[in-house]
Amino acid sequence: MEYVVTAGQMKEHERFIMERMGMDAAVLMERAALFTARAVRKVADVQQRILILSGTGNNGADGLALARILTEQ
Repeated sequence: MEYVVTAGQMKEHERFIMERMGMDAAVLMERAALFTARAVRKVADVQQRILILSGTGNNGADGLALARILTEQ
């Protein structure tokens, strides 16, 4: 079983990265999408259709960034 952080823990990690490390929220989102796309490509065929479901809040933008990256190649 892999460890998964809670929503509250993730918000704390994101706040730390943005405030203490000076990373912009848009850059953080883009990096998350890039790494997620890399993980998806390891298990999915390039020609395979992929459904991306996003939750509420800023997750819609995360899903959109992921979809954009996956369709670029």
